[in-house]
Amino acid sequence: MGGRRRGGEHRAAHDLSRPHGWRGRGYRGDSVLTPLDDVPGGPFGCILADPPWSFRTWSGKKGTPHRSANDHYMTTATADLAALPVQELAAKDCALFMWVVDSHIDQAIELGRAWGFRFKTRAFTWRKLTAKGTPRIGMGYWTRKQTELCLLFTRGKVRRKDKGVREIIDAPRREHSRKPDEQYERIERLVDGPYIELFARQRRAGWQAWGNEVGRFEAANDNHSPATSRSRAALAR
Repeated sequence: MGGRRRGGEHRAAHDLSRPHGWRGRGYRGDSVLTPLDDVPGGPFGCILADPPWSFRTWSGKKGTPHRSANDHYMTTATADLAALPVQELAAKDCALFMWVVDSHIDQAIELGRAWGFRFKTRAFTWRKLTAKGTPRIGMGYWTRKQTELCLLFTRGKVRRKDKGVREIIDAPRREHSRKPDEQYERIERLVDGPYIELFARQRRAGWQAWGNEVGRFEAANDNHSPATSRSRAALAR
């Protein structure tokens, strides 16, 4: 895995095999993990996950470590995420949609495998917009970031319901880590349920929600947002 990297690069956990010490049941007192036992509505044909990736960024002349994700929410080591018994929630034929930050694409693919899934493709690319509907330009260690990725994994034979679902989601950036609501609409068009969201921060009709921050984001009514209106109009074409 190597030592500390300087120059603003990320260092992330790669080892998914280290001892966990908490029996792999989805609970550890000092993490964001809560029990996965007795989740109603399963087994699930679709799982959506936005894992709280743990990583450090180094900045400044002396490469001072800065835990940027922890500034907003508790994060969890990749090995602990891998120990979650997600396979027990999944139906024989199941799709897994997983949001990932660029520095953790390798870890995301490993995590999907640890949960019993095979990586297929990039499901969605969220192109972030400002409140005015113009492209948002973020920071970056190489190129300046404008998008975020959601990867698709499957197990068994998952049926694609609609061949017209598009990859690009144009939607405004809202609270830190909050994903566009349009993801749910596209997922529901693409694959069958039952549906569950892991590490959820809001509830949605027809979905089970699991995580220690459920309810953090109230479902927003964005019908009057110019950016969202344009995005939905494009989706309908």
